[in-house]
Amino acid sequence: MDPGVANANAATQPATETMVEEINSDIEPTQRVLSQERQQTPTEGSKEVRVYADSIWNAVNIARMFPNLSTHKEKTSTILSATKKLETVNDPGTSYAILHVGSNDLDNTRRDDSSVQDCLQKTEELVSRAKTSFPNATIILSQVLPRGQNPDSTLNENIKNYNQSVLRKYKDDEKMLYIRHKKLSTSRHLYKRDGIHLDDITGTSLLVADVKRTIRSKENSHRPDNIRENRGQHSRSTGESTPLPSHSRPERDNSTTHPRPEQDVNRRQHFRDRDRNPRRPWRADADFPASERSRRPNYHRPQINTPHEDIINLAYRLKELLNNF
Repeated sequence: MDPGVANANAATQPATETMVEEINSDIEPTQRVLSQERQQTPTEGSKEVRVYADSIWNAVNIARMFPNLSTHKEKTSTILSATKKLETVNDPGTSYAILHVGSNDLDNTRRDDSSVQDCLQKTEELVSRAKTSFPNATIILSQVLPRGQNPDSTLNENIKNYNQSVLRKYKDDEKMLYIRHKKLSTSRHLYKRDGIHLDDITGTSLLVADVKRTIRSKENSHRPDNIRENRGQHSRSTGESTPLPSHSRPERDNSTTHPRPEQDVNRRQHFRDRDRNPRRPWRADADFPASERSRRPNYHRPQINTPHEDIINLAYRLKELLNNF
C-alpha cells in the first residue's frame, strides 16, 4: 500500500470516531427524553380495574366480577414479568390494580436459602412500579396460595413466610390492600388434582369472593355514614354528647296537659265477662293471631262503632265461640 494513502487513512480514522461519538452523544439524550415522555403519556383505553395474575386466575371472568367497571386482565407467570408489563402502562384512571403473582417464583427457587428474600425484593420493585403506573389506584396484593398436598413442605413454608412478610410490610400503607384467602389456604378439596390450580367452580368462586369482600370492606370504611357512626361511638366512649339540630329536638310544652281519652265502658265489660284461657296469661292482643293483630281495635282511644266495625266485632265473637266448641 502507498505510504501516503496509509497515512491519510490513519489521519481520518480518529476524526471519524470523533464524529460517531458526537452523533451518539446527540442521540442518547433524545432517546432518554422520548422514553420518559412515553412513560408519562397516559395509556390509551383507560381501565378502572386491572389484574396482573398467574394461571390461578385463568377461570376468573373479571368483566363479570366487576360488571359496572371497565376491566383488563393480563397473565403474568412471575413477579419480574409483571413488573416489565407495568413499565409500558401509565393509567391515572385506574382505581384498583390487583396483583396475584409469586407462587412460580417461590417454586422455582424453593431449594435456595434466599428464596423468600429474593421474592420479597422483587415484590417491592413490582409494587413501586405499580404505584408509578397507576398513581390514583389502590394496589391490591393477593395472597400466594399453597401448593401440593403436604402443608409442611419446604415450598409451603416459604410461601407462608413470604405472605407474612408482605402483610407486615404493607399493612399500614393507605394505598395498599392485602387479600387473605383463609379457606383456600386450608381446604385442599377446592383445588384440582395437580394441587396447584383452583377448581373452576368452588375454588374460583371463593377466590373472587375474597377479593370482592375485601374491596367492599375498604369502600364501606370510607363512606360518610360510617364516619358519622364512628364519631357517635367516639362520643359515647368519651362521654361527650353531640348536639342535635334544633329541628330534630322539639320542645315539650308542659303548660297544657292532654287528658287521657275515655275508654269505652261496654267494650271493657265485654272483655271482662268473656272466658279466658286459664292456662296462659291474658293480654289484650292474646286472643288475636299474630297475622291479625294489626287489625285489632285500639282500646286506648274513644270507640265510635260503625256498621263496618260492628260486623268485624261480630266475626271475632263468632270465631271465639267456634274455638270454644
